[in-house]
Amino acid sequence: MSERMSLLEFLKERSGIRLSKLEAYLDLVDKASVQYIPKDLCKQEFSLSNGQFVITITELAGCWHWHRATVRTFIEQLEKMNQISVTRLTKSQIITIPMLAETPAVSPIDAALDVFRQKMRTALDEWRSGKMSASACASECEQLYEDATEEVAIILQKADNGNSIGKVPCGSNIPESVGHAFCMTALTAVCEATFHQVLSQETDNALATSLLPFFYKDLGGDWLSFIEAAKAISELALDGSSPALQLYTHKRKLVMATPKQVMDFRPSKGITTAQSNEHQRRWTEKGWGSAEATGNYDRSRERLNFEIRGGKVYPIDKSRSIPERMADILRSRGIKDPNEGLAEPRFRTVVNFIFGGSRERMTELAFGDQKVDLTHGADNSHLTRCKDIEEWAKDVYRFVADKYGEENIAIKDGKFAYKQIFAGKDKYEFSARMKALHSEFAEVNKRWGMERGTSVSETGARHRTTEEYRRQLSEQCTTIEQSVAAHQRTLASLQSDIRLAERRVKGLTSMVNNLLQEKAEKEAALAELHRQILAGHDNPDALRQQVQELEQELSAIQSKLDDKKEKLSEADRKLDALREEMTAMKERTEELRQEAHRYSDTIRQGADTVLRNALLENMVSEFSERVARLSNEGKDVFDDSLLQAFAENGTEVMYCATLLFLGYVDDATTFAEGHGGGGSSSDLKWGRDDDEDERAWARRCMMKAARMMRPSSGKKKKR
Repeated sequence: MSERMSLLEFLKERSGIRLSKLEAYLDLVDKASVQYIPKDLCKQEFSLSNGQFVITITELAGCWHWHRATVRTFIEQLEKMNQISVTRLTKSQIITIPMLAETPAVSPIDAALDVFRQKMRTALDEWRSGKMSASACASECEQLYEDATEEVAIILQKADNGNSIGKVPCGSNIPESVGHAFCMTALTAVCEATFHQVLSQETDNALATSLLPFFYKDLGGDWLSFIEAAKAISELALDGSSPALQLYTHKRKLVMATPKQVMDFRPSKGITTAQSNEHQRRWTEKGWGSAEATGNYDRSRERLNFEIRGGKVYPIDKSRSIPERMADILRSRGIKDPNEGLAEPRFRTVVNFIFGGSRERMTELAFGDQKVDLTHGADNSHLTRCKDIEEWAKDVYRFVADKYGEENIAIKDGKFAYKQIFAGKDKYEFSARMKALHSEFAEVNKRWGMERGTSVSETGARHRTTEEYRRQLSEQCTTIEQSVAAHQRTLASLQSDIRLAERRVKGLTSMVNNLLQEKAEKEAALAELHRQILAGHDNPDALRQQVQELEQELSAIQSKLDDKKEKLSEADRKLDALREEMTAMKERTEELRQEAHRYSDTIRQGADTVLRNALLENMVSEFSERVARLSNEGKDVFDDSLLQAFAENGTEVMYCATLLFLGYVDDATTFAEGHGGGGSSSDLKWGRDDDEDERAWARRCMMKAARMMRPSSGKKKKR
């Protein structure tokens, strides 16, 4: 009874326009009954029980028309009277009113765990919103974990009279199970935050063009498959591996059993020092740190790199950059680089070749049976370079030197001659040259168990050869992912720099305004002194002394004002530059995202083409086997059909159709007549209609080729 009387005495109404203590208490009860959460905190996740609500001192002060200190004192007094309990978070508080709580009081450990969970979510929300960098968030989470376990250790020490209970990694004297509970709470909060972070970075349209097609097209709308895919991602995050992915990798290896060669050819207008440093791994310690942080580089294998000069193996020459070495060669031969002296290079003076092969085969050539850990940051210092990779590199060197000359690559008659040596007069000649080059390189790779893919001109496919297509997509997708990640880190850094710059501008602006106000006050005082002197004041010497002092003060103020204005102007300029850089970075990041989505679509289209080709081959093969078992009457059903034409002359029909598709009607006719067909007997003009789409045109070419490959006599093939 005495406690209730003291509560009523405490809540006794006061006079004034503010809420009374009783009204304030009833406001707390109202908020607790509906589990109130302020609007500006709704995006955060809170786990509230009956009788709990989230609030800030600032909001209560505004609602009650009280001073913040008064609100804080009122809350503390209610807490001392056991009328409420308060869980204090970083920027808010969770208040519990026991009489509204139906659940029994939690143990001190559970209460500490709940506080820890809320603090973790608050810190992670700061990171998700861009107010905190990932490294700062990691430090904050680690500190919260250590603080929480230390607090629990103190609680348990009091309960056990100071007896030691065991150790966990952070060093706190708490049971292992309790430490694991706090660690799992932290890890769960991090996983939830990162998942939401990824989703928040994707627009609804981006999700619709990536996640929905994956669900409907790749998985056929099968919920079980989607659950298994999500499970595989979770297993990968927690265990570093997934049985489902291991099975997929095994199947993929079976499909890719035959190694393929890789040859990429691209001209450029020179090579920069940065590109040269990347090729040579010619970096400082700081450069290596940046490269390893943003790219997939293995410094422990860098010592195994080598170069071929004059057909011999040498360590990478890092004494000079590639541009310097090229300049020395040109200078020694009296050739001037046409891009020299230009603000922007305009002439193609460099032809970049990339030679390689299937990843598994190249790894085997380089390291044999040694185990290579391709995990980012792994230590592969135990590896040694195999002789096979050196011999393969020598073969490639000889191939290029024999083809273009060891001393005059891309040089003809003392001048750069890219078109004459490489490109040819038009795209058709260029295509023929590249096709021949791939075939010639395949002869080199026969020794190493690698073969070339099928040429685009032979298959009629819209994309590159299988291996070249896979390799380029893989490199480009990896580059895009690295660029997006780097841009995200840069954006976070820019946001932090902008906030600092804004605070500096605000501070300097306040300083300038204060100095202007002080200057105006001094000038007014100085004007008053001059007025008094002119009016004949009794003590003019004292007034003149005051005038001199004020003028000195004004001079000092003006100096400070000039300095602050200059600094403010510089801060404004930096802030504008940072904002412009932020805008440009956001635009480039969005461009990269769109490019990644386009590559994703290309990959799906490429898979569709491969599957269709495999389906066609299987159907034709199965048809050929089964039609052979039919009677002659049964076979008549398929006379003059496209299916029969493919079963009997599939390769010839496809080649003839390809010639028609590319517009080589005369060549198609000659080919058909030279392979037992009747050719084209129609005088009608053949070609693609203006409004005809690509698939319809391809279908018509296929039907036309089947007719052209039939014997001119019209007789059926003997069975």
